[in-house]
Amino acid sequence: MNTTHLSVHTFDISTQYSSVQDFKNHFLGVIRDALDQGNRIVLLPEYAAYSASKLKDHRTRESLARLIWTEVFPEVMNLSKEYDALICAGSAPNIHRDTGKFRNRAILAASGRSIDSYKRCLNPWETDFEPGSQNTVFEWQGLKCAVLFSFDLEFPEIATELKRYSPHLVLVPSTTTDHLDHERVHRCASARAVELGALVAVSALTGTDENNPMVIENIGRCAVYFPAQEAFFKKSSGASTYGNAITDGVKTAIFTQGDQALRYTIDLDQLI
Repeated sequence: MNTTHLSVHTFDISTQYSSVQDFKNHFLGVIRDALDQGNRIVLLPEYAAYSASKLKDHRTRESLARLIWTEVFPEVMNLSKEYDALICAGSAPNIHRDTGKFRNRAILAASGRSIDSYKRCLNPWETDFEPGSQNTVFEWQGLKCAVLFSFDLEFPEIATELKRYSPHLVLVPSTTTDHLDHERVHRCASARAVELGALVAVSALTGTDENNPMVIENIGRCAVYFPAQEAFFKKSSGASTYGNAITDGVKTAIFTQGDQALRYTIDLDQLI
């Protein structure tokens, strides 16, 4: 069987750090640990990198962006190259090279290759950002992949655009503030899996940061949704779990705090 392993993580925004190095050790350590366990695809939540904004010198959008894209992202790139892996380590503010304005950009690397992917549909409180303009679809190890942020996932017209590319895998870094939010995101994720005939993986932020309006309070639920097709139902019970349950069409785990992981074994022959 031709398989690869996907690790979908929560990330606790409440974590306190004593230094930039302390943050990097934790953030990059979560990714490296997942890779060391044999996972080739790693997904962290939207705004996971905002946990560094509690550090004294990185409380502004500009300083946080500088930290993530000059110090952290090169190491994510190196890990993706070293392990020949696809890593979506959540997102962070990024100054777009053409417009000079901030966008919410995925921290995304594929086997040492940087991939540009920006959030298109902004939440009402994301006033500091401009939206991205198009879907990003890229190939990795024979898989056609896309990244949709949580709010992007809720717009059928975006899914319609994506359908033209017939993606195999959709990664969804997500931030939700309450149970209704994550219920909406996950219902849409299930619908996209059916519509696109793709695996859809959702990663959620946990914890609280009352000083940061972007990530005040978060309820985490991680899941992998697969298409409503017979081959997936026959083999879904063989997926490995980390303390979570598998039901028809979805592997899911609900977390309210801490850094947790949900693992799924992808049968590539089913998708490609």
